[in-house]
Amino acid sequence: MKKINYLFLIGVMALSASLLLVSCEKDEEESTPTPPAGQAYSNTSDLQTTAVELTIPRIEVNPARATDIKLYLSVTNQDGAPLQNFNQFNFVIKQVCAGSTDSVVVASASFGTITQQGSNIAASSTMDYSGSMSSYDILNMENALRFFIREKQALDQMEIIKFADDVQRMTEFTADTTLLIDAVNTYAPVGTYTSFYDAVFMGLEDADNFVNTNLDYLPAVLGFTDGYDNDSYTSFSSIVSTANSFQIPVYTLGFGNADSVTLRNLADQTGGRYFYSPDSGELQELYNIISGQLKNLYIANWVFSLNNCYDGVISVKVTYTCGNGTFTAHAIKYFEPLK
Repeated sequence: MKKINYLFLIGVMALSASLLLVSCEKDEEESTPTPPAGQAYSNTSDLQTTAVELTIPRIEVNPARATDIKLYLSVTNQDGAPLQNFNQFNFVIKQVCAGSTDSVVVASASFGTITQQGSNIAASSTMDYSGSMSSYDILNMENALRFFIREKQALDQMEIIKFADDVQRMTEFTADTTLLIDAVNTYAPVGTYTSFYDAVFMGLEDADNFVNTNLDYLPAVLGFTDGYDNDSYTSFSSIVSTANSFQIPVYTLGFGNADSVTLRNLADQTGGRYFYSPDSGELQELYNIISGQLKNLYIANWVFSLNNCYDGVISVKVTYTCGNGTFTAHAIKYFEPLK
């Protein structure tokens, strides 16, 4: 994956600034999850939503035809809960080559949801056992992960990676809940420092290898940590570059004196989300939220139409009208359209 250059950044900024407005009409007579043909979904009975968030967890390129694009979109409310029933008229999708300002609106994308297509989750979970993790934090982390393992769908796959100085893979990807819980319960002599980036890098490589041979799985890395990385060979920029090259989102979960700025940037730049939660009850709810986001994705397919484009940018704007008004959100992600 090429590094983003100055022209690329100009192209992204211009693309973001030039997004088209989407009209999203309220249905004054009746709120219905099935809007008339050609209209964006709205729900004036929804009085819970006060903001919307949009991320692009993954862009897939058909290996047999490198211009065929599959775009995954996550839309949630202010609490991270997935917003469902949206249609193609809620979204404006644009594509552009890096270094160019001539964006093209995607007008002919097929549209669906991940649940309709039967995809499953392959999540690599990294667990922080460094010296700055208190026994309370470790207990909460382990309880939350055990809860998530028990709640996952039967075909969902996970692996467990524990880290401090060293990084140890406790179990490879498996759907077996007993093996996964045993991996969480097993002691790992990993030291005291924090090699968070190295652990995430291992998770990214493992998840990429898994989905390359299991094409109906959506990969993700779940990263737990409480503080600053101080022992990795891998850099932050390398993690972001690798995650975007593999098109795998990193969800970060902070504990205690967490480096929230870095963890948020890592999630934002890879299509994931950042969460901070100090107690086990909230962590269990966060796992439900993350699982819900990965299980309630929208999918758009189209043919990337820009010739001789080796670094592509996709920009998406979503608009939603509910009882509290009309809300919008934007997301931008880059990828390689040509092999």
